[in-house]
Amino acid sequence: AAALDEANLADGTDPDISLLATTGDLSSITGTNYGADGFGGVTGIDINGASFVAGTTIYLSQAATVDSAIAASTNSAAADIRATLVVNADGSYTFTLTDNFLLSDPSDPIAQTEDISSLLGGITVFAEDGDGDQVNNGNGIALNLQVIDDIPVSTVAPAVSAAALDEANLADGTDPDI
Repeated sequence: AAALDEANLADGTDPDISLLATTGDLSSITGTNYGADGFGGVTGIDINGASFVAGTTIYLSQAATVDSAIAASTNSAAADIRATLVVNADGSYTFTLTDNFLLSDPSDPIAQTEDISSLLGGITVFAEDGDGDQVNNGNGIALNLQVIDDIPVSTVAPAVSAAALDEANLADGTDPDI
């Protein structure tokens, strides 16, 4: 799975713009054998029932409310764009993080990796071999994209609990220790 870390965003805890994009190649993806005809090309992309043409920039957006649905479109002016995806006809793809996703996982606050593909309802890339036979009998290849949530970081030592005082040790207590 292709994974990007929100910590690398300009306002993240470890900014590094060179790490905000990842690339891959579906023509040589592990687990897919195009046979003697070889890889022919990507014929389309489906994200939760919406169809996209190879080579098109797909914008992934999410309203600025925690756990809002993530939507995919070709509208570059869409509000709250969080990432882009381009899958080219030659099988190469680029997934670029442009802003943080607002996702929580109350059932597991330690695991900070979010499966964007599953939250979108699935990303399926349709491809064919060199003579036009469809991969997986036309069912395509699942493309898995993940984002690692940027978590708060502090260099300040954690608060230490105050020492307990025992009233028995006071001058008028049962065990004075002054």
